[in-house]
Amino acid sequence: MSREYIIGETKGKRHVVDYNAIDAGKSHEDTIAAMEFYYAKQIGSALMYVYKNRNWMVDVDIRNQMIVIGAPDLSKVKGYYLPMKRDALVELCKRAVHAGGEILERYNLSRAMNVSPDSFEMLPRDFRDDAISADAAPTPSTKKYNA
Repeated sequence: MSREYIIGETKGKRHVVDYNAIDAGKSHEDTIAAMEFYYAKQIGSALMYVYKNRNWMVDVDIRNQMIVIGAPDLSKVKGYYLPMKRDALVELCKRAVHAGGEILERYNLSRAMNVSPDSFEMLPRDFRDDAISADAAPTPSTKKYNA
C-alpha cells in the first residue's frame, strides 16, 4: 500500500512558496522586471512605514532611470518624478519619503503618522475623481505664440 497525497505533494518538495521573491529569469527582460519589482517593493514599504493609512503608487523604470511616486487617493494622473541616477536604494527610499511628504503638502494634508483614511474622502473632486487643490494644479504655460 502506498501513501496517497491529497494535493499532489511529493517528498522533498517545498510546501511553502514565496511568490513575491525575486526569481532570476532566463532573459534580460525578466531580470530587469525583477529588479524593478524589488525597487518598487522597497520604496513602497518605506512610504507605508512613514505615512500609514495612505495608498501609494510606485512605478520604477530602470531603463529610463526614473521613479514615479503617486497617491492614487488624490490623483490618478499626477505623480512626483524622481531620477534614480547615481543613488543607492537607501537614498532613493529617503527621497521617495520626502516626495510623498511633498505630495501630501500640495493637497494640504497632514504628515502625521496616524491619520484617518476618511480625510481623503472629504476633499473636493473633479470629473476624473482627482482631488482639487490650488497647489497641485499644473502651472499654466506663459509662452506666447504668434498666430
